[in-house]
Amino acid sequence: RDPARWLVAHASLAEVVTADPSRAVGRNVASWMPAGTPARAWRQLLTEMQMLWQYHPVNEARAQVARLLGAQVAEIVFTGGATEANHMALLGALALQPEKRHLVVSAVEHPSVLQLARHLETQGGRLTVLPVDASGCISLSQLQAALSEDTALVSLMWANNETGVLQPIEQAAALARARGILFHTDAVQAVGKVPVNMSA
Repeated sequence: RDPARWLVAHASLAEVVTADPSRAVGRNVASWMPAGTPARAWRQLLTEMQMLWQYHPVNEARAQVARLLGAQVAEIVFTGGATEANHMALLGALALQPEKRHLVVSAVEHPSVLQLARHLETQGGRLTVLPVDASGCISLSQLQAALSEDTALVSLMWANNETGVLQPIEQAAALARARGILFHTDAVQAVGKVPVNMSA
């Protein structure tokens, strides 16, 4: 087989599924380089491949998204869609903190959050669903009262996809952060419409 073609095909796939494509490239290259290849040649090839990755279309898209969000390029992970990303956030928060079983969400979350949260409740989790007022917003005092030592995650939709109501995300995140609780926002409907700065 042609090593160059094989490398491009496999490295492209590896780049999509790993946050550090240079490692995946390195493993792929190592599989077809002859045994005993001098270390200098190996390092040179790896350096050239890393330079090529910088110009890969997926990396260019990742850099554009990072600029839009005020994030670092390495923090951007592409998923199949918002539902998958929301599921990763909820399930990931619980997996990282197996001793914590409490989730806090609002009553107006997207079904990808609310239905999963309700399912997790049937599996032994604890769920607090915050009501909203007549304008569609949660109460920050009710959020604060809902937080406990057992809370693994607070998840609030930033901009409602049906009503356009904006939740007080900055203040809600600050309440969670003050208690050492992870915070997630489904910002699908907010990005590009309101300023977003993930590094703030």
